[in-house]
Amino acid sequence: MTVAEVESRVSSRELTEWMAYDALEPIGGFRTDYGFAMLAALYVNAHRKPGSAAAKVSEFMPWLPKSPAAESKGPDAWIAMLKALGGSKSG
Repeated sequence: MTVAEVESRVSSRELTEWMAYDALEPIGGFRTDYGFAMLAALYVNAHRKPGSAAAKVSEFMPWLPKSPAAESKGPDAWIAMLKALGGSKSG
């Protein structure tokens, strides 16, 4: 779809709502990459030697920014990470 087609079919408000939704529930590539990274971590962890450290999902997504927020488990940390991926410096 071209930019002109999007402008004629989607309002600014609707586009903003989709962007907010994508920030909370990623659509497309990031979500797919994250899913495959989870599978890779699951496979590695299922076959690791007893007593060795468990692999993290982030180890299979080397392009993610390295930040303490990404290592936290809380939803606020994930939102901060997604905002960082999108280049947002503020709320």
